[in-house]
This record gives sequence, structure tokens and C-alpha cells, in this order.
Amino acid sequence: MKDQRDIKRLSRSVSGLERLQNTYLGFYQWEDSRAIPNLLMAMFLCCPPSLRTLCYEVTEDTEYCSYYVSKEYIEFKPGELHSWESYSDEEEEDEDEDEDEELWIGLFRPQKESMIHLTSLRYWNNDQNEVSEDELWRILALCPNLTDIMIPSVCSIEDPQQLAQEIARTLCPRLTALETADYDSNSTSWELMVRILEALPEHQVQKFHCLEQVFMILGLRSDDVGSMFRRQSRTLRELRVQGCQSLDSKAIQVILVECVALEQLEIQFQDGSLRSLRQWERHQQLLQLKQLQQQKNPQCIRLKDAVEFPWGCTRIRELKLAIAIPDEPFHHLAEGAVPYYDRPSPIILAEEEKAQFRSLEALYRQLGALTELERLDLKAIYHDLIGSRPVSYFDWGNSFPGC
Repeated sequence: MKDQRDIKRLSRSVSGLERLQNTYLGFYQWEDSRAIPNLLMAMFLCCPPSLRTLCYEVTEDTEYCSYYVSKEYIEFKPGELHSWESYSDEEEEDEDEDEDEELWIGLFRPQKESMIHLTSLRYWNNDQNEVSEDELWRILALCPNLTDIMIPSVCSIEDPQQLAQEIARTLCPRLTALETADYDSNSTSWELMVRILEALPEHQVQKFHCLEQVFMILGLRSDDVGSMFRRQSRTLRELRVQGCQSLDSKAIQVILVECVALEQLEIQFQDGSLRSLRQWERHQQLLQLKQLQQQKNPQCIRLKDAVEFPWGCTRIRELKLAIAIPDEPFHHLAEGAVPYYDRPSPIILAEEEKAQFRSLEALYRQLGALTELERLDLKAIYHDLIGSRPVSYFDWGNSFPGC
């Protein structure tokens, strides 16, 4: 999509497909096309009421674009004719300019007929194509039977909690799957999704995915997070979370103990493995918050909380979790002390070492009870109970003693 002419032509084509049910719209974003307003809204409103699923994705212009689009299209500027376009076509379009403008404006008028068959709506956009709160509301107001949504990047929301309650109780009350894509740190999309989860009826949500960021929701405590997932404990099957500062050890304990329907659980902490330049830049911007994160040791469950109660998630098939283990007596040794595994036989353990092994044995029994487990990604994080030493996040160098 380089200009409004492209959008008009595609909109005409899509609007005429009266039996269309499943649609994927993918766009490459050129520098010259970033000023095109309401692209997402235009593409949504041109779809027929027969639609059941809609996936919309905007990909940033990168060096890899040349593999997927023609060189001609990359080099041409908005408004220039391509080889398959004749001057007569352009002249005809100029003559119908008023008609085209009416069509363009009409695409943004509220659609009278609701998309009653639409159950899945997924928007992969970025900070250059953020939607407004009004656009999001207008789209969701036409989707009363929506069950699966990927929350788009929203530029700003005046009151996320109020909007979430309206979405959950009035606009889309049947939502069962909530997900966010990868956004920049100034987005309010994560808070909106968490607040939607908070507002939906009990035991309705089946999937909750919120990854790739470090974010904090003001006023949201650990007890609140635990309560949210407790309310969905009978139905929640997939839970993937990364970056939520409010998700601490006690909240994770609630998930493991009470969410009996879980089949996939992935709780990741932000470590040093940054997968792209964009993530590195974002990491630099969030360095202070990351330091706070390391002090509070979030997004992992402390060993004592992991073994306090039996886990109820016995149906789980995939588990990715970080266990925070006290660094004494195994990881942080006193000067001159010999690790237990380097001592001559027979090995004599100190009382604190025996107590640590008992806790670890209880953890391994918890894992052994997960008889449906197919994939396990367990990380060890060592921390100081007093807080005088930095947390050891280098999980690739940390082992589980006695495992």
C-alpha cells in the first residue's frame, strides 16, 4: 500500500466478495505510505458481513522486502504509474475523482450491518500504524460474537479500565482468547488486555498470551493478578506471559495450584538474550526498569512458593518456568568452602544443605506428578534472600542441584 489509490482499488475488490469468509491482509510499509490515515479501518469496513476470520498484518520496510516484492514497486513513488497501468486508466480515475472520494470517505462511515459471523480478529501492527481508541471502539462495536482477538497497538486510551469493561460486557462479551503482538514500550495495549481479562465473566477465558515486553500497570497488585487467573481457573488452557512486573511469585503460585485446565504455561523473565537490534534499543530504553525488575525478582516462582501446595495443573503438556532458588548454601559459598559435589566420599552435608535438598526434592516431585507433560523448559535463577547481592539471571550457567 503506497497511496490512497492502492487502498481504493483493493477496497473495491474486497467489498465485492460477498461470500468471503476467511481473510489475511498483509502489507509492507514504505516510508511514503506512513501518512495514509485509517488504513486498518478502511480494510475492516470494506469486508463483507459473511466474514468469519480476519488477520491484518503490517510489516516494516526492511532490507528483506526485496525478496517479497518487485524492484519496480520499491523504486516507484506514490502516484507514479506502473508498467501495467495505462494513461487512459489514470485519466479515467481523474474523471471519477469525486466518486472515488465519496467511496473513500464512505469507507469510514459506521457500518449498519454487524459482522455477526466474525469470531477471530487479529491485528499485527506497529507504532507507525497505531489505531485510535475511537477506531478500536468502532471496529469492536460491529463484532458482537467475537471470541478470539489480538489487541492492536493503540496510540492512547483515556481510561483503559473503562474501555475494557465496555468491551467485555457490551461490545464483545463472548471473548475466550486474548493476545497481544510485539509493540513499543509506550503502548497501552497490554493494560487494556489485562483489564479485559479482569472484566470478563468467570471461567470463560481459554487463552491469554502477552509477550515480548517489560511493562507495569499502576495500581495492579500481585493479589489482583492472582485473582484474575483464579477466576478463569476452570477454563484457562493456554497462558503465556512475559514482562508483567505485577506477576510475582505468589501470583504464579495461584496459577500452578488452581488453574486445573492448563495445558500450556509459559512464564518468561527478561534476560540478556535479545533477539534483534530493535529489542536491543528497547532494552536500552528500559534499562532502569530492568534494574528494578532484577531487584524485585519478578516473573519467576520462589522455591518455597513452588513447593508449599500441590500443583493442580496436572493436565499440562508444555511448561516453561523459572525457579528462584536461594543462592546459599550451594551457589554462593563461603571463602574456602568446598562444593558438595567436590567432597570426598562419603559426602557429609550440613543441615542447611540438607534442608535445601529437601525443598528441591519436593520441587522434583511436583514436576513428576505432571504425567501429561511433553515439553519442559525449566530455568534456575539464584537470588539472595536478604537482597544484598545481585540476582543471577544467567540461567544457562545455573544448574538444579541434585537433579
